[in-house]
Amino acid sequence: AEDMDSGLNGTVNVIAVDPNTQEVYAGGSFTQSTSGNSCSNIAVWISGFAGYDWISVGNGVNGAVYAMMLHNNKLYVG
Repeated sequence: AEDMDSGLNGTVNVIAVDPNTQEVYAGGSFTQSTSGNSCSNIAVWISGFAGYDWISVGNGVNGAVYAMMLHNNKLYVG
């Protein structure tokens, strides 16, 4: 198990977990993971061949994220 210690370079206001994929989404005021991956205010914690890290969700959003909801396989943010 991974403890997500890579982190993000700003404030996380909200977390959402997809019960189907077990992906963890974070929203807040940040621009990148502490390992350097660009993610504008919204990120998802994933695992892959290169290890675990926070990556961008699409192109991100242009303001701070304070709310998230997963519904019918869609992620809504506000």
